[in-house]
Order: sequence, then structure tokens, then C-alpha cells
Amino acid sequence: MIRFPILTPRLVIRPMQPSDAADLLEVYGDVETMQFLTRAEHLPRSLIDARKWMAPKMDQQERDGISLWSVWHRADARVIGDCGLQWEDETHTLPGLGFRFNRAYWGQGLACEACAACLKAAFDELEVSHVVCGTDVNNVAARRLIERLGMRYARNVDWFGRTMAEYELSAEEWAAHGDTARKAMRCGTEA
Repeated sequence: MIRFPILTPRLVIRPMQPSDAADLLEVYGDVETMQFLTRAEHLPRSLIDARKWMAPKMDQQERDGISLWSVWHRADARVIGDCGLQWEDETHTLPGLGFRFNRAYWGQGLACEACAACLKAAFDELEVSHVVCGTDVNNVAARRLIERLGMRYARNVDWFGRTMAEYELSAEEWAAHGDTARKAMRCGTEA
């Protein structure tokens, strides 16, 4: 099981709470942020809608012990996105990394910092052999971030009519890239 909170130099990663809805609405309701995940007409437009988006993630955390978690920005004292792990198989041995961040916080290395911390938790605490991550093939920024984490492109897959680029990272690769991983956890704090 993952021990919470997960701490990085600038972030606190923890399970979602209903009180996160207003901050997460800024993420989930933003057309540009969500353009590679869903159509604009499906985005939440109210706190009630945001809570409906959050409910499956909170239920998944309760049921499976992992999910997408809230990412709290220490300096600004607010939730700026979600990041975490979700089981990609029925045997609960293959976690997938996922993330979304408030557009006002893009370009600061915060997503990289959060993702690296989640990968560390996957390998150190869940002791899994692999982690996968997928994004729309056209999401250049996400693909760049995933590659910066040391994940390698594996294949394209169809996901509900969208072509997704799927990346993989093994425990052995994570261990071999230890310095890269530690640097990734400090994204933007020293570069």
C-alpha cells in the first residue's frame, strides 16, 4: 500500500477529498487542459459536476488502494491537479500513471515532479515490475514529460476511438535511471 502523503520539494500528493472540488473544477472544466481526454461538452461546469468526476477516483482509492490523487501546491496552499496510479489489469499487478494539471501551473516542472514521486511509490511501495502510461498521440507536451521520466515508447493502442501512445518503465529501468529519477523529482527546483 502507498503511504500518504507523498511529499516532494514543492508538492503534497494525497487521496482526493470532497473539499478539493473547487480547485479540481479549474482543471477538469478547462477545455485546453482536457482536450486530449474528452470533448468540451462532457466537461464539468459546476462543483456538483466536479464532485461527480471525483467520486469514481475516491471510490477507486477506497476499493483498490490506488487512484488519481490530489496534488497540493505547498506555496500556494491549493490543489493544482491530479496525479497517481490506477490498475490497468484485473490482477492488480500493472499500474498506469495518469496526471492532469491546472494550466496556470504548466511549464514549472510540477507535473514531472509529481509523476516521478508516483513512479517512486509504485516501485518502492507497491513493488511492481512495470508501470505504463498512455496519452493521445498528438499530446506532444505530455509525451515529452513521459519521456523525461525515463519511460520508453512501447506501442500505439486504440482507446475508445482515440489513438494513444503507450509508454512503459520497468523496475530495472527505474533502478538504472536512479539519478535521472531523483532529478525528475526535483523538476524545476534546480534547473
